[in-house]
Amino acid sequence: MFVSNAPWPHAARPTLDGEQPISVDDVRRVVAHQQRVGTAVEIEWDHDERPELAGAATAAGLAVRFRPLMVRDGRVRPRAELPGWRLDMLTAHEPDIARIRAVAAVGFRAGGTAVGEDGQAHRDREQTEPVAVEQTRAELADGRRAMAVVRSSMHGPVAVGAHRPRLGVTEIVGVAVLPEFRRRGLAAALTQLLVEDALSRGIEVVVLTAESDAVARIYERIGFRRIGTAGVAEA
Repeated sequence: MFVSNAPWPHAARPTLDGEQPISVDDVRRVVAHQQRVGTAVEIEWDHDERPELAGAATAAGLAVRFRPLMVRDGRVRPRAELPGWRLDMLTAHEPDIARIRAVAAVGFRAGGTAVGEDGQAHRDREQTEPVAVEQTRAELADGRRAMAVVRSSMHGPVAVGAHRPRLGVTEIVGVAVLPEFRRRGLAAALTQLLVEDALSRGIEVVVLTAESDAVARIYERIGFRRIGTAGVAEA
């Protein structure tokens, strides 16, 4: 179980060397400990490696979802042009990090790929904790996070995503688009920019977990292929 030092939680995960099947009691012990220390009740795992965890988590009263686990297939695809939009990789000195983080909060609250009403006004009403802004700056500064944004002079930031490089591998995380601006190719172009940034750092293995099969189809069009299934159990 991971206790986060950042102002966002980390999920618990099975140990890599576990030989015994995971039981309902195992899950209950993890959940009880997460509740004791005040972190989010959440477990993630590779379903192909530990398929029994889904049943154990369900029996322990958690809600279980499955997400496509994907890897970049090695081919380089040209990034689509987005007239009127600017794609930027952020630095630690970016002045608009609070609003950019608010894009992610609004986008993930209205999950899926459907166009919706939530847009600039919802983003600008979103409260972003100063500690989260400072943590983001620190991670951008020391290379733990690379972050990209899609914005325009008229609308400001409307899409955001990041990747987290570690030892020659990186995971693309937190790709979100304000619902008002979905179905315009912004998420695909932003993801391609993150891949380009990873390649420029000498990273060849790029992975991600798609929210759903519908989202996975977007990633497949820009050069990712499914290699497995990630399980997520939450309260």
